[in-house]
Amino acid sequence: MNTDTNTPAREAANARLAFALEWLFTEDDRWRPVPSPAGATIALKRRWTNATADMVVMGPDMSYAMRKNSAGQDAESVSGAADAVVSAVLRWPALSGLPT
Repeated sequence: MNTDTNTPAREAANARLAFALEWLFTEDDRWRPVPSPAGATIALKRRWTNATADMVVMGPDMSYAMRKNSAGQDAESVSGAADAVVSAVLRWPALSGLPT
């Protein structure tokens, strides 16, 4: 993991992370922060009325997202750069009922 904050690569990764966060909230402001795993910059969760939950964990080096159904099983998942993960999550189908 690149921890030098002064490199062009680090600056580019941080810019992609900031862009991805802004994009996510522009499209759906119902995401809520949750405790982040070690090494992550931020973790966000959105719950649906049928007990399905979407979670996005983002960092400048790697991000991932998952959708767990009401039984707690993985229904969708994706990993990669923050902007690619947000792009994929925004294409996941909306579930019946609004997020809570």
